Amino acid sequence: MTSVESHFEAAAASYGERSASGLWARVRSRERAAVLELLAPRAGEGVIDAACGAGYYALALQERGCRVTGVD
Repeated sequence: MTSVESHFEAAAASYGERSASGLWARVRSRERAAVLELLAPRAGEGVIDAACGAGYYALALQERGCRVTGVD
């Protein structure tokens, strides 16, 4: 594994925990609501989530019945 890969593997290990609490979680919750309101996704629609990272929006869209493909 290269040093770049090692860096991102280490960062990914705690990303979910860090982004699920505190100020970050509150900001992301509001951001998510605003983005989903703008997109107005409908069940059955196909969506590509480019640069999906951990899949935060991909999962939200899937919960609303969209067919989602995430590409990171």
